[in-house]
Amino acid sequence: MSSRPDPQTTPTAHQPSPINRSIALLTTITVAMMLILVGLNSPVFNTKSALLRESAATDVTYDDTYADGGRKFHTGKLSDDGGGGGRLGRAPRRFKEAQREDNVSSGRRRPPAMRSPKPVKKQADKNAYYGTRHVGGTGHLAHTRKLIRSGIQVGNQTIRLESFVKSYRQNLPAPTSGSVGVSLALDHGLQPSQGGIAYLQVALKGTPKTPEKRLPLNVHLVLDRSGSMQSGGKMTQAKLAAKEVVRQLAQHDIFSLVIYDNEVEVLVPAGTVKNKTQLYKTIDGITPRGSTNIYGALETAYDQERKFHSDEFLNLVLLVSDGKANVGPRTPGLIGGLSAKAFARGVQTTSVGMGLDYNEQVMIAIAEKGHGNYHFIEESESVAALLRKEFEELGRTVAMALQTRIVLAPEVKLYRVLGFEKLGQQAVAQIKREERKIDNKLADKYGIKTNRSKKDEPGIKFYRTTLRKNEAQIYLLEIGLPPGSKPREIATIHFKYKDMVKLGNRRIERTASCRYSDDSVKRKASLSRPVMKNQLGFETGYTLRKAAHLISRGETSGAYRVIAKQQRLVKQVGTSWSDSHLLRDAELLGRYATILAPLQGKDIRRSSVGMYLMKTFSYEGFRLSH
Repeated sequence: MSSRPDPQTTPTAHQPSPINRSIALLTTITVAMMLILVGLNSPVFNTKSALLRESAATDVTYDDTYADGGRKFHTGKLSDDGGGGGRLGRAPRRFKEAQREDNVSSGRRRPPAMRSPKPVKKQADKNAYYGTRHVGGTGHLAHTRKLIRSGIQVGNQTIRLESFVKSYRQNLPAPTSGSVGVSLALDHGLQPSQGGIAYLQVALKGTPKTPEKRLPLNVHLVLDRSGSMQSGGKMTQAKLAAKEVVRQLAQHDIFSLVIYDNEVEVLVPAGTVKNKTQLYKTIDGITPRGSTNIYGALETAYDQERKFHSDEFLNLVLLVSDGKANVGPRTPGLIGGLSAKAFARGVQTTSVGMGLDYNEQVMIAIAEKGHGNYHFIEESESVAALLRKEFEELGRTVAMALQTRIVLAPEVKLYRVLGFEKLGQQAVAQIKREERKIDNKLADKYGIKTNRSKKDEPGIKFYRTTLRKNEAQIYLLEIGLPPGSKPREIATIHFKYKDMVKLGNRRIERTASCRYSDDSVKRKASLSRPVMKNQLGFETGYTLRKAAHLISRGETSGAYRVIAKQQRLVKQVGTSWSDSHLLRDAELLGRYATILAPLQGKDIRRSSVGMYLMKTFSYEGFRLSH
């Protein structure tokens, strides 16, 4: 995206003389020509120019507009001679003109000293762990929907925005053996002979089968009764949530109820569920008061859980709150640290938020560190369905300790792992400790042999604690392929996990290969729409995050431009493919652009509309929903 200043808003210190203007103009032209030549000498540009021409027969082409040179869709239609729509449509024509200039008269290329150095695309680490701050549950989406429906007053007008929501369903094959299947795909089955940027997708798919036996539950409910729960019907929603938890329990399950304001009280001590009617009456008697001590309440709930803690139970702490901690430790890091310690001894923590003004970061931290889910109660009617689903999923884990390791061939480069970031040493050490603990725990409990060690193996590594029935996981790598003419192995995928349906260790190895072709028609026909649709979804998520960041810096015009550009892109691809999901997303992005357009040039960081937009942008669209 361009960062050039707007001439209408940039102040001018003085008016230069005609001579100075001429010199400045000449300098500008010279610099521009040098920049063009640098770009045209770039290996990335030379690779993509063929792809741009190759896509000329359709309205979906590629554009080298990422700062790091990554490939993405472009909305201009290009002809073979470089004409067509979009500002990039003129690039191939400039390329030919530059070549003529380079070879004219002398019939030879310029001396090396006169040519600019080629820019180098930054590579990512091919031997590292990668992770994401993904938290299960529907909290992000539900909170955004509530913000949208409530709207916000701007002047005399109430603005309601639709949320950008990624709900692409992955049509992946079900496992033929074991509880998890692995499938591989490239963005194109045929790659250009000169090589270049490609996308390798590795997908995991959980079996539709369910483990035969559901373990008994050891559930401890933490209910916020602070004064802030008085508004917006939050106390009513919290009570409905508490009753639904009780309704889901069997007589042999363990339950306790902890309520809190500035003080913490164990209203129902831990024990088996004997009289549900009495529990309902106890819940009805709770009234809001006082401040909010989330930290102390969680500590007490974990103490109750310890009384019956066993590997024979599914151990869970469930927090229902508006998340506005104002007593005791109150930062996401400190409160999340409690749930992290609990998970280290086998206790999951799920958080359920309510109200528009709650502290989402606290609730997310609790669920993230506690390896539970994060939910948001939109309306009273949604409480029962939300918690029913939560309890149903507790018994649907089909695999544990899933490690995916992708070893790229030495000549294949890694540029990005979309949606993931390289993990630091501390995070990697924590993953390895967790992996070995599950390894030992399942050996003791089910007799599944241990097979994890401290040894670090080469490759791009991902780790998941659990995978549930029918759940999918997408790993998408942006890679650089070398030139070639014959089929080539580009990666080996090593996957191992604990099968919770058949109760055993499983290993899967797959080899990813690419084929080359100089036939542009065949290459176009080999495009994988599912892979490229996922790539587009990840990029749109990055666009929303970038827009939120720009608004937070007061750069509303920049936020509008990135949203508008991505909207045009998504719409064009959706139209070309007749894809209802992409057309829906284009419409949603268009609504964002419509709101941002009249706000360009204004600093809305501290305004209600600015806060509203940043909140609705906060849902990370690259978290694909399956």
